[in-house]
Amino acid sequence: MKCPRRPEGPFVLPEEDKWETDRWDLDWAKWNWSWRPRTCSFCGGAHPEDVFKLIEEGWELDKTDKCYKAYLMPPGTAQAVQATLRAIRASKGGALDDSRIPSVWSPVPPVKIYTMHFNKDQVDQLNQLLAKQRASE
Repeated sequence: MKCPRRPEGPFVLPEEDKWETDRWDLDWAKWNWSWRPRTCSFCGGAHPEDVFKLIEEGWELDKTDKCYKAYLMPPGTAQAVQATLRAIRASKGGALDDSRIPSVWSPVPPVKIYTMHFNKDQVDQLNQLLAKQRASE
């Protein structure tokens, strides 16, 4: 495989890229899910099939300011963010009551989606899965 993000800059790396499963095997990395998605050895983007599986398991899309990039966060992340914002507003600059904020694990490094790794059919499938997820919220 050759990562479609390679043309973005002059990188001195092996020409062949591959799908890896050891992205979270570093001392500083953490992974707390029953399986690990494959990631591109060049850009770290998740394999499209694994993105679909994570979404079907309830993972949530976290958009970025780039139309080709997003992150996937574990189930409950959006709800935890909203609870955190409510707690901050309720504190009005005082002590933060974090007892109402649910604890949600977040992968480090995060699960990245780069749509350049998706073909047209996979982009359509991704959009359908995300529409289904939004409709059920």
